[in-house]
Amino acid sequence: MDLGIAGKVALVTGGARSLGKQDCLTLAAEGCKLIILDLNGEGAAETANEIVGSGGTARGYAVDITDRAALAEIVPRAESEVGPADICVNNAGFIYTMGQLKDMGDEDWDLNLKINLTGTYNVTKAVFPACGNASGAG
Repeated sequence: MDLGIAGKVALVTGGARSLGKQDCLTLAAEGCKLIILDLNGEGAAETANEIVGSGGTARGYAVDITDRAALAEIVPRAESEVGPADICVNNAGFIYTMGQLKDMGDEDWDLNLKINLTGTYNVTKAVFPACGNASGAG
């Protein structure tokens, strides 16, 4: 399938394994260059190496998507090494079966929101800073 994205740079979070890794491999097969972010830096590098070994372009980086300061350092570095991101795939997430409300601790709820919601916000804003401009300009 030709999605018309060859030559684009795709940034994928959670790209070390599972669905995130498959996202990376599929985008690479479409001709995208990959920036792979994961808490597991070794796994991100392994995914990148697999893509490079198949003739693609990819770099893996260790980063915690809940850490805005770390993202502010990693995203510009990655974009200077691979290219500015055209595509952002917010795949990283934390699945924690919480069960009934009576059984859930506040810290469980907070962790889920911090990773799954705030982490997605953090990455998107770091990749596309104009999206955070409330005036709509940019």
